[in-house]
Amino acid sequence: MIIDVRYTQTLPVTKETKYVIESFGLADKKEHVIADNFDFPFKESSLYFFCGYSGSGKSSILRKIAENLKNDGYTVLHVEKWQDLEIENKPLIEFFSNIAVEERLRLLGKAGLGEAWKWVTPYRLLSDGEKFRFCLYHSIMTLKGRPRSVLVFDEFCSTLDRVTAKAIATNLKKMQQSAGITMVVATAHMDISSYINADFAFYKDYSGAVDQIQRDNHTGAVPKPDTGRKQGLGVQEV
Repeated sequence: MIIDVRYTQTLPVTKETKYVIESFGLADKKEHVIADNFDFPFKESSLYFFCGYSGSGKSSILRKIAENLKNDGYTVLHVEKWQDLEIENKPLIEFFSNIAVEERLRLLGKAGLGEAWKWVTPYRLLSDGEKFRFCLYHSIMTLKGRPRSVLVFDEFCSTLDRVTAKAIATNLKKMQQSAGITMVVATAHMDISSYINADFAFYKDYSGAVDQIQRDNHTGAVPKPDTGRKQGLGVQEV
């Protein structure tokens, strides 16, 4: 699957922007290349992991992947912001009653919600971190057992403390396999890359390149990417 994402930005002309344009010799239009004919190796029942700095284009790539897969007839659940998911306010154990309760409890535990008290707690009484973990669980369970289904989940573990984030990243492969779905996740937090057992992992910098990260053949973990190419950060040291 070829992913090509680019757009042309036309600068608004005001007194202030004209001053900057003329002072720095900027063109009034600029093409931004997010992904330059990136060959995405799609394979069903795989786990894909994208990492890279905020603003590097990960969300745009995920959006294009979701669009292409929908056009190819896949059932795609695309979670761009987990906070926007509409979740009923009822105890966690009451969700997905068509699935055996033992299986629900097992996967809730994998999502970091393994306490009996949490299972009988309504959704709105959870902390923000617990809500994220339940939304991840809810998204996976929504597609569980459905053929040709893909979960595209942006901002993975972005609101969790780093210890919890690493634990969830470690369990993600087991959750994905248990559900029998394909998953594509992205995050700006590169510290979890060595904990996630992804089938395919990619690092996105500020250019149009998308670099594949090779897994450790012994542990299956994805090593933390070399982030030496910090292009376009726009941060000045003072």
